[in-house]
Amino acid sequence: MKYKHNYQIGLEDVDIKGNATNRALMTMMEDIGGLHSDSVGYGLDSVEQTGQAWVVLDWKIEIVRRPHYRDNITAYTWSRNHNIACAYRDFELFDAQGEKLARATSRWVLIDIVKRRPLRLTQELIEKYQGEPQSQAFEEELENMSYPKDFFDTENAVKQRYTVLRRDIDSNMHMHNLAYLDAAGELLPQQIYEEGEKNHIRISYKKEILYGEEITGVYIQHEDRHAVGLTDTNKGVRAIVELW
Repeated sequence: MKYKHNYQIGLEDVDIKGNATNRALMTMMEDIGGLHSDSVGYGLDSVEQTGQAWVVLDWKIEIVRRPHYRDNITAYTWSRNHNIACAYRDFELFDAQGEKLARATSRWVLIDIVKRRPLRLTQELIEKYQGEPQSQAFEEELENMSYPKDFFDTENAVKQRYTVLRRDIDSNMHMHNLAYLDAAGELLPQQIYEEGEKNHIRISYKKEILYGEEITGVYIQHEDRHAVGLTDTNKGVRAIVELW
């Protein structure tokens, strides 16, 4: 089953040229995913009852055409595939004329919010979502995202330290997944930033980041991609963001 919801691009959703930002489009995707889960009893409204919450591990997003201020958007999401450890969710955004604006795929785990551990996905749970495994936003599967261990530990990289603030924390009490995109944007060289939003986004969340932690963002241009690693005090990579 594909779940549908309508949105409109607001003032807070656009850049100085009136174009929708990547953050705004990702917010729509995250929101409709949450609404879909709410509709089957595994969304934010049910966390207190179930003791369980969905946590995103990976995003892959392509902006086909960027909408503008006051444009009406129709968003679709659906559960696409799963195994016992994780579930895949896809998204598509369309304008009022039915033209595709963006597509995305993502990978999620269900966690026990007290033990902070992933849970095994049961057939009963998966069936509630009425998945559509034959419908894919991308032709290829979501690939693993990795770099050599010392890739972000180079003296030539652009680095910036950041202490995680209250405003960065989500309902699961860790750094909100959109805050990673914000951090990556702050590390882009000014010339790259002024070129405007990138139409391709790839994010891999390796380990949760909590309130008060000190994180170092490391920027490196890798081939045609702008790569940002968010590393901890032990130089462990907690997340990777690619923009191109």
